[in-house]
Amino acid sequence: MISIGLIAFGENVGMEMSKRIVNHMIQYGEPHIKAAVPLALTLLGITNPDNNLMDLLSRLSYDQDTDVAINAILA
Repeated sequence: MISIGLIAFGENVGMEMSKRIVNHMIQYGEPHIKAAVPLALTLLGITNPDNNLMDLLSRLSYDQDTDVAINAILA
């Protein structure tokens, strides 16, 4: 999951496609994959901060899974 964020690091088209992949992983992924989603989102937004990414991270910080919430807070 984190490798998706590293591959699209700084590229606009790749970032949009990665956001779609990450969104699907949030909805349909297994719990251990969902825990890595906030870190991948952080890697996508390092070079170009986006309000939508920040909104998603803030929503993930209130997730029922504590691993996801902790990673979203750290991200």
